[in-house]
Amino acid sequence: MQGKYASQDDWEGHRATVTRLYLDDQKTLKEVKKYMEETHLFFATEKMYKTRIKKWALDKNNKMAEVAYMVRLKTQRDAVGKKSAFTVRNRPVDWSDIERYLHRTPGFQAKIDNGQIELGNAALGIVCRTPSPDPAHAALSIPSNLATTRNSRLHEEALHLLRNYLDGGFEQGLWVRSPADGLYYGRNGVQGSYRISQWYEKVEVATGWESGEADAVRLLNVGMDDINQLIKDQEPSLLYCLIQFHYNLSLLQNADLTKIVSPFVTEMCNTLLGPTHPMAMAWTRITQIPMPDLALTVERTAKFRFDYFATRLRTGESESDWSTLFALYQYAASLAPGPNAAEVDRVTRLVARQLAPRTPLRFQIDCQILFKLSGLNIRSDNLDTAAEMLETLGGWIVAARPTPPPYFTTVISLYLRNMGLLYAKLGRKQDSRAFFRKNYRFCLKTFGPAGYRTLFALTGLLHYDVAETHEEAEGWRVLLERTRRGEVGVQGAVVKEDDGEDDDCGKHYEPLDAGCNHDWRTAVKNAGSVAVAIRERSLDSTATIESRTVKLSESDRGTP
Repeated sequence: MQGKYASQDDWEGHRATVTRLYLDDQKTLKEVKKYMEETHLFFATEKMYKTRIKKWALDKNNKMAEVAYMVRLKTQRDAVGKKSAFTVRNRPVDWSDIERYLHRTPGFQAKIDNGQIELGNAALGIVCRTPSPDPAHAALSIPSNLATTRNSRLHEEALHLLRNYLDGGFEQGLWVRSPADGLYYGRNGVQGSYRISQWYEKVEVATGWESGEADAVRLLNVGMDDINQLIKDQEPSLLYCLIQFHYNLSLLQNADLTKIVSPFVTEMCNTLLGPTHPMAMAWTRITQIPMPDLALTVERTAKFRFDYFATRLRTGESESDWSTLFALYQYAASLAPGPNAAEVDRVTRLVARQLAPRTPLRFQIDCQILFKLSGLNIRSDNLDTAAEMLETLGGWIVAARPTPPPYFTTVISLYLRNMGLLYAKLGRKQDSRAFFRKNYRFCLKTFGPAGYRTLFALTGLLHYDVAETHEEAEGWRVLLERTRRGEVGVQGAVVKEDDGEDDDCGKHYEPLDAGCNHDWRTAVKNAGSVAVAIRERSLDSTATIESRTVKLSESDRGTP
């Protein structure tokens, strides 16, 4: 029987469920044991449960650390005139019970004031909010903006729960930073990071299709099959990734689809983690925020992630902590390009200065982030900055070509795509068209006719308005629909294969890019109206990259 008993990881994985059963549902140890065996095939003796309950300080009362945390927080809020209402694991707290607890424990208040109480992870499961006004008092005035107040409260609660989630992950040792690449990983390390990256690419493609609802639903179904494992992996980026996915899904303006997908994720979080788990609670709050306010939610959570990771840095770590760097990029990517162009330029320059692909893995993630930064600046009309970044990316490609690392072929595809986008912004339609077509042929040969990158490349041909004739555009549109349905083989593609030289460079993993605002959603329909012109020097530099990394023949400028 010993081999069947729960391991340390099993206990941590079911901690939220055991806590909910024992504290919130007030079950006895025997009842908890029976439920866990029948429902989760989780086996442990009563003695083991007692040991864990003691270790986790589950005493069925307001435990010392929780009381200290709530008293300290209430004191701080009282000082600025804020009233406080607490819930512990979704149960309302009667403050008179706390006062009686303090009265029964002489000297406890003094220990709180002197910081002698170890809080540990006491904040997990505790939510503090400003209580609603007394109904009799509220009747004396007419609230003018109840919706705004409620949404602000939801934002505040979501950020509070996000902090609890991050604090708990680090305090429990769930997330560990790798000294090799400066990334924080969850239970399954690099593989877990790859898994969430591949999942996000699938749903990103689905939410980016502006037509063909059935195709979007089909691809989303594939992505939903992976949710179970992603939640079990508990990658540090998971919650933000889900928030970005929820926002992208809302842009489809398909209420029926949103009502199906988001509650499904909620159900999975509640089932696997328990409804009182900080991630499950934060996700629930996020899904309650109205669609017009979701963009602000993405921006606030991204900024919060950056601030949070930055506070974990030790002296001298700023340039090596990639998780903090990526969180900073996500903040920049969450900003609306137009009114925040200056801030986008400032933040992305700060990030770009710290990128340097020192290892194969860093080549992958640094190239990915530089690609997204260049695209972000193109959309923000910071074309000088974008051209400089593409020049840097081109230099990395040239340097890596003799011994290409994994992901090398994907980097080439990313480079070709943004070169096409840059030229489209400049109004150089012929050059833009050449790069987009080159990218499609390269992806077709490297990733196959139905690969995600191939679909991205083909979508670029359509959404950046680079076709010379209506017939040409219609041909691409038909090809895209056929490719989505799996009807097109390599030999059946409209655009003939290219004899490129970067075919077998290993696996094509991608790091999580939760901050991506789909290029085709902000496609430039009138490049001639761009107010910011790129300097001729930058154009010359970009042309140099083009000649070094991408060999365009005259046939590239023909019709597909």
